[in-house]
Amino acid sequence: MSRLLTGIDLKTLPKTFRHAVQISRRLGFRYLWIDALCILQDSIEDWRNEASKMGSVYEYSTCTIAAVWGRNSHSGCFNDRQPLKQYPCCVQLDSTGPLYLHDLDYVKDIHSENNVEGLGFSRRYESIPPLHTRAWVVQERFLAPRTIFFGSNVISWECREGTANELRPKIEREEHNPKECYQYFTNPLTPLQDEENRVAFYRNWNVFLWLYTAGRLTKEQDRLVALAGVVSQVEKHTGLTNIFGLWKELLPMELLWGRDLGPDGTLRIPPPKKTRAPSWSWASQDGPVNVEQSVGWESCVSEIVCETISSISIPTTKYPCISLLGHLVLFSGRIHTASVGINGYCELSHDEHKRKLEFTPDVPGAWEDDVKFDCYLLLVASTDSDEVFPGSVYEKGLVLSKRPSGRFARTGVFLNFLQTVDETGLFQKHRGERERITIE
Repeated sequence: MSRLLTGIDLKTLPKTFRHAVQISRRLGFRYLWIDALCILQDSIEDWRNEASKMGSVYEYSTCTIAAVWGRNSHSGCFNDRQPLKQYPCCVQLDSTGPLYLHDLDYVKDIHSENNVEGLGFSRRYESIPPLHTRAWVVQERFLAPRTIFFGSNVISWECREGTANELRPKIEREEHNPKECYQYFTNPLTPLQDEENRVAFYRNWNVFLWLYTAGRLTKEQDRLVALAGVVSQVEKHTGLTNIFGLWKELLPMELLWGRDLGPDGTLRIPPPKKTRAPSWSWASQDGPVNVEQSVGWESCVSEIVCETISSISIPTTKYPCISLLGHLVLFSGRIHTASVGINGYCELSHDEHKRKLEFTPDVPGAWEDDVKFDCYLLLVASTDSDEVFPGSVYEKGLVLSKRPSGRFARTGVFLNFLQTVDETGLFQKHRGERERITIE
């Protein structure tokens, strides 16, 4: 530590760090934050302390430097580039005038909607730069007001107004711009105040959560820690409280998160090796998740009680339970796989009622196809605001398993469709009955 305080010989630093210093100096800045140098790497205490401050570090920075295709700190920011990919070569012809020669890849790029290298976070990208596959970087990108991306062929810019690069220097608005999304879910007008704010909050928070949960983590126990910066800033600006990745004030709809299934209706990412969160939290599983928007849905549970425990900055082994009053039914049937569009789902077919429910499981491969399946269904919310099928009703809730203690564990979510309000559903005869349910 004392040696570093006296000065750092640039020759001893990895190439990416040296390039970052050079960029900062060329831009006229004297101060540069590098996680690996500013956080004691062999101190858990210092790491936890600084991890809780990441929100402020990146949100109040002037600009963030990103080496898009760098796989480690030795890759660097600068690359030897083919000039024709950036600027055409002009050949002067006497008879017909000048002829401009372009690299073939340049012609493809300039006509492509994905021409900003590595900037888009859309699922349509076939090749994602290494930097954007890391969960930690998702948080940093959302928090930072400005980012310069050094790619293999082009330098790009991103701010809250839009994106630009060397090929298209004019700022353009980008769909799901991370920095613009971040402005929405840190709006001082909390999503509790009106429907418009709630819609904007959920839409933009879902963009962040999907991108973050789709990212890789070197240490799986960092599933919650790596978004601590964003969470702390959202809490500060909105007054919301985050409990193991869910917003307490937006329960019970927050419980209806679902894992993304593959085209064949199956999950391709195995469950984590160690328990790191309660079953009702998306942090208990790996892979991308989506959250359910609460707009248009009516809660079917009441008296929700959940102990508030700091789950972000300090890892814990004490996981709180959620207790609520709701409609619970025992479901006995079979499980089948199905496929619709780009995202598949499973079906639960009831032996007695011949009814089929859409089922998104939390754990891949937990059940074989067309086998006996017994579980509990907890109705969480319903809606009759379907424009396609007026008068119909959708019911959504949790699929639970009962533990020896009498408490329950989440195993997935279900969606039930009733063609009319009067149609007899699984929960129809239980509408007037509610029981206390505790989910671990």
